[in-house]
Amino acid sequence: RGRWHMLPLARRLAMVLRGLGVDARVATPLRMSGVMGKAVQTVGAGRREDRAREALHRASRAVIEGRRVIVLDDIVTTGATMRRAVHLLREGRAEVVAALALAHAAQRPAP
Repeated sequence: RGRWHMLPLARRLAMVLRGLGVDARVATPLRMSGVMGKAVQTVGAGRREDRAREALHRASRAVIEGRRVIVLDDIVTTGATMRRAVHLLREGRAEVVAALALAHAAQRPAP
């Protein structure tokens, strides 16, 4: 949604990995567009899936092609955003080696 609140965590993770001898860098090859509200406020797994498909896009294949990547997300509710991110990265010929989230928000039953 245009916020970069996970960037400090990504930078710290890259620093730790570099300390372990891994050539790790922070990149932001995926972009969200046209999303104003929080995903956890969207009702229903199907709508979350649609939202991720409509809003999340890969910026450039050249940035990620042949790279090994770790996907970071703040909150996983249904996993739709994470699945879309992994799909886009693989489609751009990146190897997704891990996907990490800070929290899991339990789904609320539909009214």
